[in-house]
Amino acid sequence: MNQFIRSRKGISGIVTTLMIVLLAIVAAAILFVVIRGLVERGASDIEIGTKCLETSIKITKADCTGTLCSITLTRQTGDDEIGGVDIVFENREGTESSEPIELKENIEKLQLKTIEGHETGLQDPGKVKAQVFYIDASGAKESCIGVVEFQIN
Repeated sequence: MNQFIRSRKGISGIVTTLMIVLLAIVAAAILFVVIRGLVERGASDIEIGTKCLETSIKITKADCTGTLCSITLTRQTGDDEIGGVDIVFENREGTESSEPIELKENIEKLQLKTIEGHETGLQDPGKVKAQVFYIDASGAKESCIGVVEFQIN
């Protein structure tokens, strides 16, 4: 009987060692998945950031009559296809903004794009802002940091 107790103690040491090894493997797998996700997301952010640095647009014209406005954009640089441009009008004091216009189309390099007769909801808008965005690999909208502004006369 004494031999039986000794052999059980040996088995419990083996089981403990196996459980520690399995926990280490599970922990390593979890770390791998988390780190891989961070690296992939970081690579996507770098790709979008690089595209944003290479892309610039300019508001070449903006006219408003009452609350209706027309705007003309020109894409100056960048060869990658953009997801579109977000456009926001502000009143002259900068205290109110219109709902964003999401222009969901590519504007080719040196192409003019005009949006006519947009209802801003603002009396006498004084400024318009435009911001380029891209669509990432997962289909999510990624806005560029730079915002272009234009004073409406």
